[in-house]
Amino acid sequence: MPTTPPAPGTSGPRPPEIPDTTLDELLLSIPYAELRPHDVAVFACHPGMLTIGMAAVHLHSRPAPDTWDERMQRWYPSEHTAGRTTPTGISTRGVLLLAAGAADHLSGGYVSPEHPALTGHTAEPAPEPVPAPPARHS
Repeated sequence: MPTTPPAPGTSGPRPPEIPDTTLDELLLSIPYAELRPHDVAVFACHPGMLTIGMAAVHLHSRPAPDTWDERMQRWYPSEHTAGRTTPTGISTRGVLLLAAGAADHLSGGYVSPEHPALTGHTAEPAPEPVPAPPARHS
């Protein structure tokens, strides 16, 4: 079976009949109206740039020259120094609030811990989707 080269962020080749689609893209493609009667909310969620785990290594590592690790090691500390990382507590709180349903009205969208629905600030509920106009017949 022929394969295509691995997509960025994937672990290996895939058969050509499998689309290059992420799970969140696939889930977000399901119309919210189909999921609402079943109380299912779907989100693409970014927990923020954290300074724990693998990311924390880049604050102190000395990778080999001309590698991706070296590029990351130069970039990540500058983001951290500039204040563009997310404290672990804020990220954890955001994910827990998301799981508890605090942002269900945003189902079908992209959220991060900084979203008003997850920071404790009140957010306006999303308006109901506007139905598509009837198709024209010629």
